[in-house]
Amino acid sequence: MDIYRKKIILGTALVTLLTFSPSYSFARVAGDSPTGPVDGDIGNIYIAGHYHGEFFNKIGGLKGKEDAQGVATGAILGWDAESKAAGKYKPKYKNPVFAGGASIGVALMEGIRIEFEGLYSQINVDDKDFESEEKAQYVELQRAGTASGNTAQNSNWASIDVTVRTSVNTGLGQNDVIIANPRFAAFKMKNEGFNNIAGMINAYGDFRISEEFEADLYAGVGAGLTKIKFLDTSRFAPAYQIKGGISCALPNSPAKVFVGYRYFGVFGDKFKEVKSTTGGEITAAVAGEDGGPNAAGGGRNEPIRIKSTTATIESSFAVHGIEAGIMYNF
Repeated sequence: MDIYRKKIILGTALVTLLTFSPSYSFARVAGDSPTGPVDGDIGNIYIAGHYHGEFFNKIGGLKGKEDAQGVATGAILGWDAESKAAGKYKPKYKNPVFAGGASIGVALMEGIRIEFEGLYSQINVDDKDFESEEKAQYVELQRAGTASGNTAQNSNWASIDVTVRTSVNTGLGQNDVIIANPRFAAFKMKNEGFNNIAGMINAYGDFRISEEFEADLYAGVGAGLTKIKFLDTSRFAPAYQIKGGISCALPNSPAKVFVGYRYFGVFGDKFKEVKSTTGGEITAAVAGEDGGPNAAGGGRNEPIRIKSTTATIESSFAVHGIEAGIMYNF
């Protein structure tokens, strides 16, 4: 077989391959605007960058208890919005500066595509109503009990020094008296928000609404696994998301831009073995400490405190937001 016949055969094979290849078309050879994954190029591969504007969240309040035996949790306390100690802890969270990810996908059939997406977000505690970020992040478990008695779980110790002003009739008239607030705390935490790293598999349906602008409506659902960090404790949990929006091709480009709504949620709300920022080193008070009136030498005679170990905290995590990005078709 001479060299010319070999060239003819190789040329014919190449043209045939390009004609029937699912990821290439004559539109690309001719320089026309390439079709996207929703235009019937089955097997067409694309990559995309996503920005997640998580503007509304459904992060629940905190519930929880110490894991130590014989200890009951009475309340979860912190600083209130006026930076007064011992207010019921009601955390608020601010929108992240950056939350987003990247994905790679393929068209399975006309109007149907599937992709793998990796995403990241950091949602912080909102401290705008507080004197400092430290106060906004402060969380304390209050032990249930009474100020009297000699059971091991009772203790007047509190990690926030709180006093209460009350009005008392001393017989000589009404006077304001400052008394100690009887709380039973043994466990401090720091709420630095939620750090979320997830891998998701998404499926989309695309519906053409304009041939002129190559614009499509899209709807998608996703499922995957996330590593979520909260109260300095990490856990893996199943996650899901729902998306919907519009995409449009850029003129004379293999790229498309898209914008739409996104909801992201996590199954399960328990964070186990949360450690105290005190390290759990809570020991018994000794008579004569703190200048209290109840013991010899002016000290405070407290019962033995049970050492804190870890805690189990519950808080749901879900966000609403706007998703925007760009998709590039190969």
